[in-house]
Order: sequence, then structure tokens, then C-alpha cells
Amino acid sequence: MNEICNVCLPIIGGPGSGKGTLIRALAEFFPKLGVLSTSEELHNLRGDRNLGPIICETMDNGFLTPTEIVFPLFENKWKEMSPKHKKLALDGVIRTSEQARLLVQMLTWSGAEIKIVPIHLSVSPEVCLERMLGRKAGRTDDARKEVCERRLKVYKQFTLPVLDYFASIGLKQININGNQSPEKVVAEARKALQKCLA
Repeated sequence: MNEICNVCLPIIGGPGSGKGTLIRALAEFFPKLGVLSTSEELHNLRGDRNLGPIICETMDNGFLTPTEIVFPLFENKWKEMSPKHKKLALDGVIRTSEQARLLVQMLTWSGAEIKIVPIHLSVSPEVCLERMLGRKAGRTDDARKEVCERRLKVYKQFTLPVLDYFASIGLKQININGNQSPEKVVAEARKALQKCLA
């Protein structure tokens, strides 16, 4: 059954902030919410002859994969998922102001009335670092403390300004305190999003 996506939720949060955990919990509670992530696509491209070396070099060392690689993956995923879900949460997709501008441009040009609701999952750098170093999934980009610290610096320099960009074009963001326990984070987010995701 085709739906018309009318709400886009870019989740902005530092590495280790719990974006994926929060989105999965919200998707279970709000059945109309789809989750859009390009992590699987990027992982599959690690072995690509042309793009693989760039993706591996950036991801494994705490840098951002270039927009010219990431955004086409996002656009293709959006075209695939937007007809199936009325609401779409973007899991770690928008990481720079340039990507945020491209997102707004893409949705504007689509001609559909899609409301963008940025969500800021606010977590202190100290907590993010502790969580990254404590991960058990064996992620290559979280294997070394210096890489984790670099990821936090990159987030502060490139991703946090995305919130300023969204504010500059009049978008009201939802702030969630991510320093709490996962249960409290999910409860706060559910309450804040009840109206736009119902």
C-alpha cells in the first residue's frame, strides 16, 4: 500500500549518542515511522574498486564520507522508502550543513508538502566517548580512542552546525536529553513526538 511521506525527522546526535537505539525504539512504538539509514549501503561499498578505498579511509579513521558519495545513496533510499512510509526518520544521514541544504532542496523540488522536524539528541562528549569505547559490536571506527576523539571533533565542527542551519530557515527542533538512561530517553522522545508521529 502506498503512503505519502509528510514528515521527515533528521536525527542529529554525536557518535555514541544512541541515535540508532532511539530510532529503533520509536519505530516499534509508532508503526507509521520508517527508518532511513545508508550504513548498509556504505558497508557494501567498502569492497568497491573505486569508492571502497575512500569509504574505508574516512570511516575507519573518524572522518565523514564525502557528500558526493553519501547523498546519492540517501536520495535513492528516499525514493525507495518515501512511498511506503508516512513518516521517515533519518538515522545519521545528515551530517553537514551542505547535506542539510541538499535535503531541503530535494524535498522542495519534489513538490510534496513534507514537514522537516529536526531532533537533537544531546549527549555530552564525555558520555559519547565512554559509550563508544564500551561498544561490543567490534566497530572498526570505534576500536581506538584517538579515532573516537576525532569523531567527536568532526561532529562538533561539521554536524552540530546543521542545527544552526535548520534554525536559520525557521525549522523548530526537538531537543532530547540523551545523557539519561535509554528508557528515559525513549520516554522523553515519545512524548515530544506524539503529535507529529501519531
